[in-house]
Amino acid sequence: MAELNMNYTERKISHFKMYKVKKQWLFTGMGFLAMSGTLLFGSVSVKADTTQSTGSSVTTTQVGVTTSDDALNQTTTEPNGTKSDNKLQTTGTDKEGTQVPDDTANSIGSAEPGSTDDAVVSNPATDTASKTDETAETTPTVSTPTTAGTMQRRVMLRKQAAVKQAAPTAATDIPDGDADSATNAKQDYLDYATGEYATAMTNYQTQSDAINTQIAAYQASKDAYDSALADYQNELASFEQDTTSDKTDQKTQLSQTYTVLENQYQQLQTQLATINTAVTVANAAYDEAYATLQTKYEALPQSVQNAGTEIKNYNEAVSDQAASLVAEATTKAYVTALSKDPTTVSTTVNEADSIAKNATEKIIATSDTTSDGSVTATLFGKTYTDTNGDGQITYEDDVIPIVISDLKADLSSITDGNLTSVKGSYPEIVVLFNYLKQVADTSLPYETTDGTVGRVESGEANNGSNVLSQYGSKMASSFSSNYASELLSTIDGTKAQLEATLKNIYGETGNTFDEASFNQTFDDTLKQVAIQIYTDQTDAIISMAENLKSSFDNADAADDSLWQTNTLYVAPTKLAQQLQDAIDTAKQNADTGLATLKTMPASDDFLSLAYSTGDAADGLDTNATINGIWTGLYDTIDWFGTTVSPLMKNLVSISDPNSIKDKDGNVTFSADFVAQHAVVFDAATALANTVTQLVVKSGEITNDLQGVLTDLLTVSGDFAVTQPEKTQLFTTITDEPEAPSVVKSADLVYRDDTDQLTTPTASTTAQDDQTGSAFLTVTSGSGDQPTTDKTSAPAAADNRDAPTHDAAAATLAAKGSMTVATTGMVNRATQTKALLQTGKSTAETIPQKQAAKTLPQTNEHQATTWTLLGLVLLSFLSALGMTSKRRQH
Repeated sequence: MAELNMNYTERKISHFKMYKVKKQWLFTGMGFLAMSGTLLFGSVSVKADTTQSTGSSVTTTQVGVTTSDDALNQTTTEPNGTKSDNKLQTTGTDKEGTQVPDDTANSIGSAEPGSTDDAVVSNPATDTASKTDETAETTPTVSTPTTAGTMQRRVMLRKQAAVKQAAPTAATDIPDGDADSATNAKQDYLDYATGEYATAMTNYQTQSDAINTQIAAYQASKDAYDSALADYQNELASFEQDTTSDKTDQKTQLSQTYTVLENQYQQLQTQLATINTAVTVANAAYDEAYATLQTKYEALPQSVQNAGTEIKNYNEAVSDQAASLVAEATTKAYVTALSKDPTTVSTTVNEADSIAKNATEKIIATSDTTSDGSVTATLFGKTYTDTNGDGQITYEDDVIPIVISDLKADLSSITDGNLTSVKGSYPEIVVLFNYLKQVADTSLPYETTDGTVGRVESGEANNGSNVLSQYGSKMASSFSSNYASELLSTIDGTKAQLEATLKNIYGETGNTFDEASFNQTFDDTLKQVAIQIYTDQTDAIISMAENLKSSFDNADAADDSLWQTNTLYVAPTKLAQQLQDAIDTAKQNADTGLATLKTMPASDDFLSLAYSTGDAADGLDTNATINGIWTGLYDTIDWFGTTVSPLMKNLVSISDPNSIKDKDGNVTFSADFVAQHAVVFDAATALANTVTQLVVKSGEITNDLQGVLTDLLTVSGDFAVTQPEKTQLFTTITDEPEAPSVVKSADLVYRDDTDQLTTPTASTTAQDDQTGSAFLTVTSGSGDQPTTDKTSAPAAADNRDAPTHDAAAATLAAKGSMTVATTGMVNRATQTKALLQTGKSTAETIPQKQAAKTLPQTNEHQATTWTLLGLVLLSFLSALGMTSKRRQH
């Protein structure tokens, strides 16, 4: 034991003696090196930027110190804009040397599921705090070495958290048997779509209209401001360049303009901020409503969503389907109407062909000139070209021959039973009828040599009147009625087409087709469409009659002798009152019919009821249907022809003593007679056009058949459960106004006219002191504006040697010089100008841009000072440790 103690003591004494002698030097030296390193590496060297500052803004650089703990989780931004997490990374081996499985290591600290980046080990305490809401298991907050078991537990916790956080992206899975849940989800979506979301859309549209108005006002104000600003900036530039004249008044005027522009600039900024705020608020409100709608849609069963996708695709193509259906329906209606009474049509065609061939006075149609210079005319929906190349479209040369050819070909096909293709159409039937009306019941208009409108009565007027009374009117009325009936059948057939489409979609997507709901939805849509058609058609028919009455009223008010004749069966002056009575009856029936239709229950034959059949049980009389109102007005107006036609052929034609009648029976009226009785000619023309318009309206059913078919064929109501489309939102306005430049004062310089030196006339000496001051010395001399160029050579005309910088400065100082001192970052407006003059000189301006600029000084010298002080302190401490220490036992 003694030997052991002895050895132990000797080992201690030996260890003590080893450090005793140099102990103080050792610790002093280590302290010296530690403090030196801290001072050297801790001092921040901040240097001035090598680029001269041209503005008044100052950029402050903040240097922070990152602790070792913060460095583990610090996020840095790479040069390419990506971010990287500066966290402590480890390999598959832990601190104790235990090997961790590869998949475990790769899972630890990964930012995203499936990430292949190296594993990142986070602080256990931090991990635990961030997962308090995800798992009940906690991790000790004491930092302990990471073991394989700890790492595996973290992997398990992260996987559990990922499962809990993963939001379902697909539709909610609702068991097939839970039909009530599916129905409730669907109804919830529909209620919100037609309720709160529809309201949000309406509000957004209202806000959009207001924002558009504000944008228009802002743009108008900005345009005016930009124009005024451009003028001001040009004048300001000229003001600053002029260095020879007194500019006091001009500066005052520019300063006043600047004040006005500055106020306008601030107002524009306020307008812009108001607009952008309104845009942000409106977009946010709509986004919130849309997000809720999208959430409700995603809550629908997958089968409903699949059906919605199919329905959406179908609805997008329904317009093309309707266009194709219109072409088929109109062709079928034309063939059907032509087949029901081919004899009447054939007779009318032959008679009209004879009249057109014998007519020497031709009816000119209103034409258009196309981009390639050709002349065309569109009559009741069909376009005709200039077939004989005379630069105009006439019925006899370019229209009627085409109509006759097409109708004869189709009549021949009907006789042969070949209806696979037709050449004619319903508009050609209307053109044929209109031609006969113009020939029979009007005096044809034509353009005279002096550009005025002349009138001529066709020699075929009597023949035309006979054809109309025997065949033409019958052909027009029966043809239009049959044509309309066939179009109605097409419209009624849309229900079966739509039902078949929906059944197919629901069957493919595994949904149950609710036929009762479909019937109600389609019938409701058809009722809305029928009421709209009823309103449009009755309004148009009544409007035609009212326009005709206006022509009759004009003739009555003119006290025209021809219009007031009593030699006819019915006096023309009585026509206006008779027409007014018919209009009043039509209006009353239309009002009654519309009110009744609104209260009638929806049905799949609702349009037929509204158009012609009526419904006595529900109070809709046939006189109040579209066809009943049309018939009442058409019969009255068409009957007016029995008065107007004799008036034109028997009375007007013989009343002009200066008229000219040719060998073909055409009567050309004199210009004075036409001007004196213009109201009579206009009334006759208006009557013929109104009758034609009524015939067209009779066969139309609607003036937008494709639109009607599109509405009826579109899936709507409870079946239109499609993914919502987000409307186009406003973007904030970035077209900001430019601020006006401030008016600057001009510096004055005196120049010695006796000096002919053309070498550099300005030198800059920047004296670096601690305040950053610099002195700008501008020497006097003749020639161009003074510059700060120190190396420019003399001009070619100067025979003197170029003096050096010091020599030039000394020479010119004897003649007179000016020194301007500028200190640090003092504003240009406060620069001190010292004007020193000797000899003869003139005043000029020194542009401020010529003033030498000094870079801002730094605190580098302060860092160096602290370093020196630290070294002195360390030296002092070292000196204290150099004394020998007393020996201890």
